[in-house]
Amino acid sequence: MVLNGPTDKQGQFGFGDVWTWTALCADTKRIVSWKIGTRGASTAYAIIHDLAARLANCTQLTTDGVSKLLVGVPKGAWVALSRNEDKVLAYAAELQDAIQKAKDAGENDPIVMRVPEGDGTTLLLSGA
Repeated sequence: MVLNGPTDKQGQFGFGDVWTWTALCADTKRIVSWKIGTRGASTAYAIIHDLAARLANCTQLTTDGVSKLLVGVPKGAWVALSRNEDKVLAYAAELQDAIQKAKDAGENDPIVMRVPEGDGTTLLLSGA
């Protein structure tokens, strides 16, 4: 639905809601990466993979909510999602186990995250 534009332009990129995604360095407060796009999984995927290419270590991502897909996944588990984030492919206590299970399910480049152990919305993402 176009909230801020003509209804005849609904679904056309550039009309209505367009989001600016930013990734900030917690220490320097500098922008490490940014993307313009929808609020959907494809833009999230693009910025996360851009970050993975720029950063050497596991990254903390704070978000405005955890996907409904993670309901029932144990806290602290590593989760492998399909590239378009429409399903959980696997989860495991160890990162490499989740990645291997996703590969066994046919996804060679899954989105991998760790479910927070607390009640917050912080996810740890791997550039693996």
